[in-house]
Amino acid sequence: MTTRVVNRDLPQAAEKVSNHSQDDVCGCCHYEPHEVERAVLRELLSIPDVKFSSLEVHRTPNSICLSGVVRVTDCSKVSEIEKAASRAAGILNVVNCLMARTLEDNKQCETQCHINAHH
Repeated sequence: MTTRVVNRDLPQAAEKVSNHSQDDVCGCCHYEPHEVERAVLRELLSIPDVKFSSLEVHRTPNSICLSGVVRVTDCSKVSEIEKAASRAAGILNVVNCLMARTLEDNKQCETQCHINAHH
């Protein structure tokens, strides 16, 4: 299951996701279709000094995968994004495939597609 939004759609995306889902399970708990994705989007969009130009949220039974392009004030914000996604989804594993660049000087942050377990 994937939820994808682009910059112009981001503010509305957390509330306007369709009710179609391939499954309704995330980890051990039952969720309504797209409930987890909407929660992750709301949480990520509330982080100060983070601007998504595109964002995809993929849900699997044991993780959330984030992909897209994000602009941040400094590269330390990337770990804040991962923690926020984990907190919102109520699961420990976040697969971060975001491409991050700094807002001020357009420097690419040192990120690779990786799994972070948040406890």
